[in-house]
Amino acid sequence: MLKMRTAAISVTSLLLATGGLIAGGMPAAAQPAGNGTAASAADGSRPVTGTGTRGEFELGCDAPLLFGYYGVTETFKHKGRKTRLETEKSPDWHAITTVKDVAYGDAISVQRSLKPFKMGDKPKHPSTVEVTGEGGGIKSCVHEVSWWEAGVKDKAKTDTVWLQSSSTRSYAVRACVHPYAEQTECSRWFVDHK
Repeated sequence: MLKMRTAAISVTSLLLATGGLIAGGMPAAAQPAGNGTAASAADGSRPVTGTGTRGEFELGCDAPLLFGYYGVTETFKHKGRKTRLETEKSPDWHAITTVKDVAYGDAISVQRSLKPFKMGDKPKHPSTVEVTGEGGGIKSCVHEVSWWEAGVKDKAKTDTVWLQSSSTRSYAVRACVHPYAEQTECSRWFVDHK
């Protein structure tokens, strides 16, 4: 009986949401951010742009979310959010972050180094110190979770950042989740292999 109630509530929610979209178009909050910016939070937990003693930091995405064959590279769970770093498999050009069980007001990001690393035969996992030093700093592609993604889809994806710059060099990439008014958590850095 519980399953039938859940299904009835889900169908009703979907019909109401779809009816609202047909009547008034897609709400502004449901429009994909795509601009790689995030509103600053009062607690200062959101990323900022600037230069520090540990290298450059900038906001922005390299390309809009592109459809392709992405594979799961890193996964972790933080504050109930199931976060995945996904890298494109053929060709190896882009990386994205996908988060399930999101809440309205969360932000998610995929980050990359500003300079590529030399690829080896196996994937590498540099430290943040190496990424900000040898990698030149961090670029963060941020996406704020809309009510549509939180309430209807229950998942969100970022736009993309570059993964490989050539057949021998790869940027270091990682996935981050910024739950609203909570501590940010990120996966380990990943440098692709040949």
